[in-house]
Amino acid sequence: MTKNVKLSAERVAAAREKRLTAMHLQEIEGNPLDAEQIAMFEMFEREAWPHERRLAYIAARNSSTWTSLRSAPVIPSISSAFRPLFG
Repeated sequence: MTKNVKLSAERVAAAREKRLTAMHLQEIEGNPLDAEQIAMFEMFEREAWPHERRLAYIAARNSSTWTSLRSAPVIPSISSAFRPLFG
């Protein structure tokens, strides 16, 4: 896959409709997207990124977030509270 591949206008419109539906469901469930997440999906649509590129971007973003969370210092009072949950 090359980064220059773009979705057709019809596929972008379909992806946008799915996103709006998913956002509505997230709101109903009490877990709405934040402004940064909405901006990311709007960028995908504006740039007509193919779904594979979108997924790769999100996976890389989540991977870097997880890595930074794992390397963050642990607060002793919190870690001892969760110790029974993690053995």
